[in-house]
Amino acid sequence: MTKTRGTQILTLTGLRFAANLGILDFEKTGPQPIQVDAELNLGAQDLHPEDDEINHVLDYRKIR
Repeated sequence: MTKTRGTQILTLTGLRFAANLGILDFEKTGPQPIQVDAELNLGAQDLHPEDDEINHVLDYRKIR
């Protein structure tokens, strides 16, 4: 198995959803549209590009 040293980055762009948020009265009347851009940089680590074994990929359950 070949190991490659690199950086694993998860990028979300333009994720849209409705959320209840705000502090002003008109904001509290109902859900408001939200758009999120986010990047999770896991830093330098061993990458295993040739397979998709669960131990070699990003475990989404650990992202909170």
